[in-house]
Amino acid sequence: MKKIFLLLSLTIVFGQYDFNLEDLNSSSEFYEQIVGPNNFDGQILIVYFGHYNWGTCSARFGQLSGFYEGLIDEGYQEYVKLFGVGKSAHLGYLDNWTNNNDGIVNADDSPYLTWSIWNASQRDLYVLDDEGILVYNANITSGINANVYSLIEDLVNEISSSLFSGDINSDGDVNVIDVVQLVSIILDETSNVEGSDLNSDGLINVIDVVALINIILTTN
Repeated sequence: MKKIFLLLSLTIVFGQYDFNLEDLNSSSEFYEQIVGPNNFDGQILIVYFGHYNWGTCSARFGQLSGFYEGLIDEGYQEYVKLFGVGKSAHLGYLDNWTNNNDGIVNADDSPYLTWSIWNASQRDLYVLDDEGILVYNANITSGINANVYSLIEDLVNEISSSLFSGDINSDGDVNVIDVVQLVSIILDETSNVEGSDLNSDGLINVIDVVALINIILTTN
């Protein structure tokens, strides 16, 4: 009992918003892997606690899953992750959470330390920003406020914009190849590529080249 209390205390102090649990959703790309929030540094995390065997719990996770699938369809799978955390006592009803969605579904084992560490109750929703900071927490038994969706979308858009500023050739990297292409855009005044106006002044010129070089120097 003392060991459990010590583990609980240390986790609260050094990493309250984390856990390491197996992904039980066969549709998830992390199926059968041990994962948790700290595996996705720099991403927006949607973490939901509920019981697989309760209709309202499953309905709320279904709504979150639908929203999450929409973000994936828009190409944001690298910026956001959805976790659904249930309890191992209800594994017989796991299908209620793993049908037709790509979210990460976990089961916390008795005595349910993850639930305790997060101070979670049934249908509690947590949203963590890209720095792992809690930006939203509420019980969604009565429904999901539309403002939550807007908050998540804004956070995701902010990440995607900052990560790919300067990725002129859209290959996922910002490097000297983008500098070469940006110079070509400046020399060819008829060309315009999204993301080439790095300082957002409405012009594409040498100032943007300098800004791009600074991005490369500070991220490599």
